[in-house]
Amino acid sequence: MSVIGEAALSVFLELLGGKLLDSALNFVADHKQLHPQLKQWQSILPDIQAVLDDAEEKQIKNEGVKKWLEDLQDFGLRCG
Repeated sequence: MSVIGEAALSVFLELLGGKLLDSALNFVADHKQLHPQLKQWQSILPDIQAVLDDAEEKQIKNEGVKKWLEDLQDFGLRCG
């Protein structure tokens, strides 16, 4: 391999290594930020489930609750 080719390969590998390192650091940083959010959701989800369970029971007697649940379901279908 020529000196120019080796220099070009060296620069390419250095840039690639830098990009991979940046990507790895961003991945780790994102996961560090994600962990507290997951913990927060883990504590909130049982409360959300309790509200939904209560609404399921109340929708039989309360048309407003039934409409709210239908709207919530439609919203979920649009987002998911």
